Amino acid sequence: MLNPVLRLLALIGVPERWRRVLAEILLTIALVLIIWVALHLWLSRHDSRVIAADRAAGDVAALNTTLAADRAAGAEKDQRDRAFDNEQSRLQEKADAAADNRASPLDALFNELH
Repeated sequence: MLNPVLRLLALIGVPERWRRVLAEILLTIALVLIIWVALHLWLSRHDSRVIAADRAAGDVAALNTTLAADRAAGAEKDQRDRAFDNEQSRLQEKADAAADNRASPLDALFNELH
């Protein structure tokens, strides 16, 4: 790796006594730059993965909260629906009992309002 740099420095016109030192300095700077770029690329990629994982965890938490709220709302709705159905059944039974007694079904319903 040193020979191509030495030839390039000779073509540029660097004196022979400085070529080897300058070539080693240039190669060291190049190596440090390559390591620095590789490290920054790795850190950038790593950071983006960490951020994506954090966002995914946040999304999962939000979805779990939403799912729990939806389940609770569904359970409340089911409870209201059962209560409504029970009340409708009770009212129908009263209306049927009133019809069996040859009374108006409305009388049976309205009598409990008083």
